[in-house]
Amino acid sequence: MYFSVNTLTQKIAAHKNLGSAARHALSELGEPSKAVDPIAVFNAVNTNNTFILQNASDAFEAISESDDTAAQELAASYKQAIDDFYKEQ
Repeated sequence: MYFSVNTLTQKIAAHKNLGSAARHALSELGEPSKAVDPIAVFNAVNTNNTFILQNASDAFEAISESDDTAAQELAASYKQAIDDFYKEQ
């Protein structure tokens, strides 16, 4: 499982693979997502780091490095993203 995190809005979305996370971020950035290699396009376009792409391990690390209140809010955001992902399946 992978996550796309909008660093401006703190909105988190869960994705099946890194490519779909990159396509989602590209779509949110207003870029066409029909690229053969969406990850390379994402890396080239996301110069201001509006989005970050994370695997599950990175997500848990982000939570563990946050203070108590922020960690609880971050954990709730990841939980909601995962719940939304499985509702769509």
